Amino acid sequence: MATGKIKKWFGDRGFGFIVDDDGGDIFFHINNSQAIKGKEGDLVSGAKVVFETRETPKGLAACNVRLQGAPSSKSTPPINDDSFHNPYTFIPSPPRQELGGFAGDFDPLKCGLNHATLQKDLWTGYLPIKLTTVTPLVLPKTEDEERLSTEHQEHQTYDTLNHLPESSLRGMLRSAYEVVTNSRYGCFQNNDRLAYRMGKKKEKYPKSPADLLHSSLKQASNRSKLSPADRLFGWVPLRKSDDQKQESKGGYKGRIRVVCEDGTRPEIVQKFDGKILPLAILGQPKPAQGRFYVAKDDKGTPQNDGISKQNAGYSKGKGLRGRKQYWHHKGLEAGKAQNYWNPSVEDRTQQKENGRYQEYRRPSKNSREQTDSQNRSIKGWIKPGTIFKASLYVQNLQPEEVGALLWLLSLPKDHYFKLGYGKPLGFGSVRMEIDEDRCVNGSLPLGSGEDWKDYYAALDKSPPAMLDKDRRSNCIEKFKVGMVTAYPARDETDEGHEDQKTAPQRLTSLADLKHVSIKYTPEDREQPEAQCFDALPFISVFLQVLSGPKKDAPIHYPRRDRKPNPEGKNFEWFVDNERGKKVALPAVTDAKGLPYKP
Repeated sequence: MATGKIKKWFGDRGFGFIVDDDGGDIFFHINNSQAIKGKEGDLVSGAKVVFETRETPKGLAACNVRLQGAPSSKSTPPINDDSFHNPYTFIPSPPRQELGGFAGDFDPLKCGLNHATLQKDLWTGYLPIKLTTVTPLVLPKTEDEERLSTEHQEHQTYDTLNHLPESSLRGMLRSAYEVVTNSRYGCFQNNDRLAYRMGKKKEKYPKSPADLLHSSLKQASNRSKLSPADRLFGWVPLRKSDDQKQESKGGYKGRIRVVCEDGTRPEIVQKFDGKILPLAILGQPKPAQGRFYVAKDDKGTPQNDGISKQNAGYSKGKGLRGRKQYWHHKGLEAGKAQNYWNPSVEDRTQQKENGRYQEYRRPSKNSREQTDSQNRSIKGWIKPGTIFKASLYVQNLQPEEVGALLWLLSLPKDHYFKLGYGKPLGFGSVRMEIDEDRCVNGSLPLGSGEDWKDYYAALDKSPPAMLDKDRRSNCIEKFKVGMVTAYPARDETDEGHEDQKTAPQRLTSLADLKHVSIKYTPEDREQPEAQCFDALPFISVFLQVLSGPKKDAPIHYPRRDRKPNPEGKNFEWFVDNERGKKVALPAVTDAKGLPYKP
């Protein structure tokens, strides 16, 4: 085993460089070093490591890297009381200019992705899926809300729906699809410069949040600029003000339709014996907190700790952290933490259950419930373990589009999407997957235009079900290749030396779509770290968010105290932070969390 020190670690890309004892730089990738997975936060410059080396087509590389003195066996870290995780984090969204192929922008109607005819080589049919709740699901019945009014304020109490609205499922699915295809933002409207306080004065940052969002990620202005999510889920042109010219008069209808197969099911709702459960206060988005929302560059890199509030704000040369996502609360799945989700309105906020305080409830104050305009109450929730069935009806989907959906529906067992109300409090973690029981002899009920032509020409045939396991794998592979081709992994030494001949292709027809060049070589296939789908920054971070933080620490909004405080006053943490260490929101790949005493 050789020894050395970490020279630089690129957490968002999964690789780094070691300086060996002779002063030489050696490349390493986390996929070849299982012992450091989950410990990326410790890969700081100067950290001592031991490693082995091997020859690759690109030269010497390190493998089996271990932090010096760290055990080689993988162990589960204990629950940490020195720090916590913020409920939300960000998935980086790198600029997508000059992309070609599936990951790029083009007018779907000019490339044959229309609604009038079924195309020969595109997929039409439906994907049967099922969702299983692993934490309570809250779907507020807003039309029946009860408002408890006092002299000065109003409190809202919600009953919960006993079915899954199609709009909720569609929204969750689109959000995930936008992330894994790094599409344009479907909704982003923040053009105003934000204010911050300097002493007793209020100042405005020189740039607005919209100024920091790269133009290739902003909402499309016409059909030729539609990104993958726009082309699948549909697009409506931006509404311009009276003094601005409208670039496009027509939108684009999506080629996916979500249908929830279950009707109303009163038995899935857990009531609280006629009582109400006052929820903890849900923090409103505070984009003026530059340390959380602003990145040091357009790759979503967190800003340095310790810089002034002014320098941490929205200014030229900065970027945004990325797409906001809520952590899955690992370890609090109902099967692992039954007492934590005990369906009772009893105040257990001052005692630990499964190593956690009851974060989802608002603490009582002086033996009285706190129900005011700051929080909401619920009468019940959908029980963990509830299964919902739905179908995704699709028309004229590219193999890459099918592959992206199938990839989302085949994630590892410990990865969960977030659905419904109260995500920051741990509600709404759901497992989403293909419903194999509704497949036809193991094949998904999709077919090509030719398959459907044969079906409609005969009266005795069943609808096509042609997407078997091998074709599924092929579609997923095409999706992965399309993304890796668009966002190739590059060493720092590659900056500024990109071969113009290998730039992504522009699309002008459906034929171009099928013949996008794939920059794989036999050596690349043997060395997956060279172009690895899982190492793409938005993919690796997305997977981490869905499985929960690496460090087993509480998840809640910033506050001074480890225990929920009936007085609230969470703003005091931000005051302490500005007077103290001035910490920024850590990257998802950084396991350190936030300190209670900044």
